Amino acid sequence: MSIAEPRDLIEVLSRMEYWRQEPPVDRKRAFRRFVVRGEATLEPMQTGQSMNGHVHAMLRDISRGGIGFLADCFLQPGEVWRIRFEQHGHLIGQQPILVKFCRLVQDGMYLTGGQFVIEPALLIGLGVDEGDLHNDTHIANQTLDTAEFLPPPAHLDADADGDSACSPA
Repeated sequence: MSIAEPRDLIEVLSRMEYWRQEPPVDRKRAFRRFVVRGEATLEPMQTGQSMNGHVHAMLRDISRGGIGFLADCFLQPGEVWRIRFEQHGHLIGQQPILVKFCRLVQDGMYLTGGQFVIEPALLIGLGVDEGDLHNDTHIANQTLDTAEFLPPPAHLDADADGDSACSPA
């Protein structure tokens, strides 16, 4: 796993903010985004997911519907992760997210966007069959693809392929 220094992540975030543009009026987001800075850790939530370890992230922005952050490795769109928000080394909250996009912006730093999802354990506790949840990613992607989701502007892409992956921790 590549480990990026928090100082480097903040520098990249600052440069990206310079290029931030609000979407045209007809493509406004459902919820207002708030610029935030902070650290987070991501944990895989699906069996057979491409990562077995944790991923370090630096927060970029957040809304009631999702989050943007820089990760130190490529995260596969469609995967479900738990993002753990930290302040001064303490866990202050956590939330499952569905990765919607992940693009290389600088060597070892990936701009990633996630949409918040319901906690799978809650669904199982409510009686949803666990096996059905494993098949749910494809259905969720089809449903979410029809929703209005705006990725970052194309000029933030350093490499549209994004085919490199982190090795397990």
